[in-house]
Amino acid sequence: MNHDKDLVKTIVVYNKLGVAYANRIANIRLPALYQFSAMLPKHAKVLDAGCAAGRDSTLLKEQGLQVVGVDLSTVLLDIARKEVIGPIFREQDIRTLNFPAESFDGVWANAVLLNLARSDVPDALH
Repeated sequence: MNHDKDLVKTIVVYNKLGVAYANRIANIRLPALYQFSAMLPKHAKVLDAGCAAGRDSTLLKEQGLQVVGVDLSTVLLDIARKEVIGPIFREQDIRTLNFPAESFDGVWANAVLLNLARSDVPDALH
């Protein structure tokens, strides 16, 4: 499948950029994240889909949420696991998540769907 080859190439790029990418995005704050977290009950469980190095997972945790982050970049996940205390980080493909139904009260997916083929987005959203 060409789509999978493209995704593998994207993961290779993120793995190569690693620390440089994490540092470049570290101080970006997204107003939508705070709007999202305000809609959830206290201590809600949130999936940070495409968590990268954990920047948004950190911000969600600071809002009092329980966070699980998933990503396919092992390098970025290693950074998240070393630098972010609290959230759980897993290597998983958002198209084939294996969490039980209703595991989360919300899903945060910032800048992750754009890395998928258009035809894969429905599976990811499901």
